[in-house]
Amino acid sequence: MQEAYGEHGYTMQEIADYAGLHHSTVSRLIKKGEKNAQNKS
Repeated sequence: MQEAYGEHGYTMQEIADYAGLHHSTVSRLIKKGEKNAQNKS
């Protein structure tokens, strides 16, 4: 999801529709992934 959003320019709504999730769920997952990536740096 992070790659689709950050590198390929898909919107959170497009990702949510594809994955069968609500856009707020996608937002939370992307933010959580970004936070985890920062902690690993």
